[in-house]
Amino acid sequence: MSTLKDLRAWRKAIGGGAERVAVIGGTFHMLQPGNITAVRLAKRYAGHLCVILEPDCSSGAAKAHAAHGPNDRPAVSLSERLEMVSHLKDVDLVTSCRPTLAKARLECLRPYTWVYCKKQIDGKLAARAGELADCRVSIPSIPGCFTPEILAAIRKGRTPIHIPGLAPGKRPVPAHRSSGRILVTANGCFDVLHIGHLRFLSQARAMGDELVVLINNDASVRRYKGATRPIFPLKFRKTALLALRSVSAVRSFHEDNPLRLIAQLEPNTHVKGGSYDPTRVDGERELLKRWGGSLAFCPMVKGRSTSAYLQKVTAP
Repeated sequence: MSTLKDLRAWRKAIGGGAERVAVIGGTFHMLQPGNITAVRLAKRYAGHLCVILEPDCSSGAAKAHAAHGPNDRPAVSLSERLEMVSHLKDVDLVTSCRPTLAKARLECLRPYTWVYCKKQIDGKLAARAGELADCRVSIPSIPGCFTPEILAAIRKGRTPIHIPGLAPGKRPVPAHRSSGRILVTANGCFDVLHIGHLRFLSQARAMGDELVVLINNDASVRRYKGATRPIFPLKFRKTALLALRSVSAVRSFHEDNPLRLIAQLEPNTHVKGGSYDPTRVDGERELLKRWGGSLAFCPMVKGRSTSAYLQKVTAP
């Protein structure tokens, strides 16, 4: 987590007071439509974006969320939340502090534009950020997409969650055969993004120059995971993946496996996570051999999975 010295050095390095900074706050206990959209919109107001996270359960925002129900605040540590947000490509700096220490940190960022949603449940830290801002901008909320609302929908089986007006960005699949760039692919449902997903995708990207994620569409996820999955529809899962530093492009498939897309893209390397079914990879390995590609594996973070997360938030 950034110290005062770190913040001053960062602000000086990007141009000091001559360069506008946008600042948003939140808890980011999950990467969901509301906060992903807030990050994307906030970056439009300045060349640099700083995200200030509410601290752990002592925060006013945590208590406010808890009022919605005992399971509306999943226990995701501050260190894990900081790491999650750092994977977002629009975020230039992520930090946190106790509300009592906020003034000194925020002074290091001035001048800045405070970007906020009027319906957001904020604590004292966000209130202080708004007070010290040189400019304040309100952005619209996405109906039904605050974390307590999402968790309530999950518990009641109202999934995939309806997300009005959200369209994923589009990026062309990078060419690699003619350019000599190394193309890596990885596949999965990538439903509720967690730290295991983010580390896996970062490791996969490190194996080449571009990473294309092959993602199951909603019908494919439902056949594989059950009637209440996916939690988020395909359009948001694409949006969330494209928001990550590691991801160059996303392609979806309707089949039970990504063989058709792998054959189209001819990646140099296709990467599987630690949760893969060994009996399902023989076809991929044989397909990759046709053009000299290879199959690679990355271990997943122990104890971090979408299923484990859902069990936690739906427990009585």
